Amino acid sequence: MILWLLSIYFGTIIGAVSATVFLIVFGQGWGRLPKMYLKIVAKIQSCFPDIYPENTAPWPSIIEKNPAYKLERLKGTSTACFRHLKTSDEPFELANDSMMAGLEAIIQDEVSGAYERAPSQKDTLLRFTPVNIWSPAQRALFYATLMFRIFFLFPIRFSLLITSFAWVLMVVAISFVKKYSDCERTSISIIYCRLYGASMGFVGKFHERQNRPQKPGIAISNHMSPNDVQMLFADVQHGASYGFVVTGQRHGGLIGVIQKLADRISPCMWLERRNGDERRSFQSEAIKIARESGPVLLFPEGYCSNNTLVFQFRKALFQDAVNIYPMAIKQNGQFGDGFWSEDEFYVHLFRLMISWAVVYEVTYLPKMVKSPEEDPANFATRCQTAIAEAAGITASTFDGGLWYKKEEQKRLRELQQKTCSDRFDEATACLESDSSSSSSSSIGSPPSVSSSGYESLSEALHPSDFVDRQLLGDLDHDCQVSPLPRKKCSQEISNFHFIPSIPEQSAQ
Repeated sequence: MILWLLSIYFGTIIGAVSATVFLIVFGQGWGRLPKMYLKIVAKIQSCFPDIYPENTAPWPSIIEKNPAYKLERLKGTSTACFRHLKTSDEPFELANDSMMAGLEAIIQDEVSGAYERAPSQKDTLLRFTPVNIWSPAQRALFYATLMFRIFFLFPIRFSLLITSFAWVLMVVAISFVKKYSDCERTSISIIYCRLYGASMGFVGKFHERQNRPQKPGIAISNHMSPNDVQMLFADVQHGASYGFVVTGQRHGGLIGVIQKLADRISPCMWLERRNGDERRSFQSEAIKIARESGPVLLFPEGYCSNNTLVFQFRKALFQDAVNIYPMAIKQNGQFGDGFWSEDEFYVHLFRLMISWAVVYEVTYLPKMVKSPEEDPANFATRCQTAIAEAAGITASTFDGGLWYKKEEQKRLRELQQKTCSDRFDEATACLESDSSSSSSSSIGSPPSVSSSGYESLSEALHPSDFVDRQLLGDLDHDCQVSPLPRKKCSQEISNFHFIPSIPEQSAQ
């Protein structure tokens, strides 16, 4: 009985792997089966409570931030400034706004949220232990899904990963005795990328394919992990004579092995970003290739993020006479997170292989060209904005490297301290100047009751004062005090004591 069950189990695994390899080699796919699979997974997830209620939480943020308290980089500079510093004039308003901006920045700043796990409103069930509040039926269903992911999905995907490496090793060995044509190299790369993508559980949805990148030019995209290369290359048409000129940071370890193998079967350009000479050489070579052939595949952000922001693009390659083909990547974190957040790449691969799937939506945008009146920075910003809008995410004014560069963080913090201090000095100086003018204008004339904000002497005095109220009434009549509105400071004080009630946000 046990042998019979094991034979069925291993037969199912081998059959699924063999069928997938066969379909990929011959340029086919599983058709509607992946979509049906995702619908079943979504139905299972709907049996569990949402972890991020859609209607009561400012998803994907922790809090609903006031736009006036946002820190934004000043255009054309390396400095940044809080918005409220440009609009607040009164010292009290400036102090209050600065305090609120600081509290919001402590809770969630403009950068760090992009380096956390991708948010999902649904419970993905991608954990190893159940939640205490689940019912016995929900716990049983969870354990069934855990067994399915570990004992069915993982063996199939791991086998496909080994198959993809075996495929590359085989064609690399043949390349020493046979020179491949451009069509053959492209076909080999497509098969490898599709095998690798299947091993990671990629489910791609591609839109506007008529705008696919062409040669000559540069293909750009937002970035989540090194796997983006395989995912984008997998959509190259079967039988095409060219794919992408792959570029990226030179790595060691498993990624370094993949890069060295890729050098033998596809045009590639790797660089060490910390080497200034190598960066300049890479830039000139990439622009030359982009103007003559290509398309050169680039990720202008320079860093991976969780697809909630598109970080500032680097302007170096956004030059004249270079065709830019933007591609917008949007992932659905409900089934799995494609963001590389782990320290080791093999840990990242393992997490993907036991996920339900990594669902991408890629939108190919029309070709963009730098206009004569644009500088490279403005053109890069225009491309960044187009990709962010197509993906439905926010375009950030910050460079993704700010998360890693401690010296830059320190410089930016000290800059904000100085900017706020200077702004406070200006507001205080203006207030003192107004007070001096008011004092000098009152010299030589007795102070009026109305200048204090009261309508009469009776109102100005405290009820406990032993004063003849009839006498005060006569004085009021003789002085003919005209009623004046309350001073602005009185309004500010009353407003300060009024704290509006904020409805609580329920968290599951």
